[in-house]
Amino acid sequence: MVNSTFPTHHAKERRKMTQRAMSRRDFMHVATATSVGALIAACAPAAAPTAGDDGGGAPAMEEVTIEFWVNQPMARSEGLWDTLMAEYEEINPGVTVSSLIIPHGDYEPKVLTGLAGGTVGDLLDVHPMHNATMAMRGALMPLDELMPTLGVGEDEMTKAWDYNVWRGKRWAIPRSDNPTIMLYNRSMVAEAGMDDPAELWAEGKWDIEAFDNTMDAVSGGEGEDRVYGCALPGGGTIRMQCVWIWGNDATVWNADETASAFNSPKAIEAWEYMTGAVARGWAPTPAEANIPGGWVAMMGQRRLCMQWPGAQFVLGGQAQFIPEDVMSEMQLVPLNTLWNGNREVRNATNSHGIYLQTDHVDESWAMCQYLISDDAQFRIIRERWTSPMVKRHAESEAWLGSLEPNLETAEMWEDSFNNIRAFSHLPRQQEMDNLIQAAKDRIILGDATAQEAMDDVAAEVDAIIAEVEVEIQEAGL
Repeated sequence: MVNSTFPTHHAKERRKMTQRAMSRRDFMHVATATSVGALIAACAPAAAPTAGDDGGGAPAMEEVTIEFWVNQPMARSEGLWDTLMAEYEEINPGVTVSSLIIPHGDYEPKVLTGLAGGTVGDLLDVHPMHNATMAMRGALMPLDELMPTLGVGEDEMTKAWDYNVWRGKRWAIPRSDNPTIMLYNRSMVAEAGMDDPAELWAEGKWDIEAFDNTMDAVSGGEGEDRVYGCALPGGGTIRMQCVWIWGNDATVWNADETASAFNSPKAIEAWEYMTGAVARGWAPTPAEANIPGGWVAMMGQRRLCMQWPGAQFVLGGQAQFIPEDVMSEMQLVPLNTLWNGNREVRNATNSHGIYLQTDHVDESWAMCQYLISDDAQFRIIRERWTSPMVKRHAESEAWLGSLEPNLETAEMWEDSFNNIRAFSHLPRQQEMDNLIQAAKDRIILGDATAQEAMDDVAAEVDAIIAEVEVEIQEAGL
């Protein structure tokens, strides 16, 4: 079977390249001294012996095993990962893929620990939270020299691709994304006497005022009958909270990303709005939502009306927490416009890169080519683990046929795609985010004002950024 994205002669060339493992030193020498075309030629095996040569025939193909370290949430659709790896092996004979599935919370520490001993997979999953840290620490190979052979031109890339560019270099290739959209229970909205958000969006009236009015109307009750309008805006991570900060014309970092800006006056107004959802009775506290299935389970119990997921987390992985009768009441709608009139949303791009010191560059790059090909992407799209990341895929039968008519429309998703804004994840992002969330909790608990909490944590975060800048300089980036 030949991958439909690449012409037949390209598939044959990739198979030739798997017959000899090129060392990292060889690769860097060739990549800097020649064009990509010369690199492919350099990877080709030596000519087969002639009849008079010792050996009497073509040399046997060298068997190669590449190890793929997979961040667990990115491979959790039943059977899909094994199918993808089997198809890659079919079009790359002689290459075997060994997948190591690692829990998300353990993933970055395992990679960084493995670097010290050189025990790292040839291919590495790259969550946006980890991209810059892994690049700075020498885990990832910059891919810019190889991009002309990927099979996807820059003009075909959606905004999802921006999440893997840092310091002017591309460090990973996305295989699935998850732009933010709103999921809500339209029956609960109607029972509260409010206009349907999807209809308001179609009329250009789905703004922050309409959202606030809907939350006031839906929220109420006591005890077991308590109903919340929405989950906590921004949830528990700065990579979601940035949406409300952007929506008030503020930013998380300063212009050159050398200091915090999330404690500016405009950003503080956004923090007060997000954390104030608990005091207004719109949102449960994080402790109340800490149940099996979290906010999805609360929606399944009709105790929560609205949330801001990427839809893959409901349609592709956690819908078991929502009974069929409740799921039939669900509807998607793009984010409401915020105070500045915009609705910029974040994305959750799941990507993979190549280990800087791998001896299997060719085979690893062939995997990058395969996973962004039509064959692989259409499989992932049909399983609802991605929206289109190649622009022409938005018109494909795979995408349009995967949409649930009673839940969503292609136009809704197009709105979200067109309003994606890349959030810049700095090195040591997870460490900084943990500090920021502790500050957010202080606000919710009434232990500090938003300004006090964010001023305090900004000083801690800025100290980390200063340390990061030194490490970046030492890494030559």
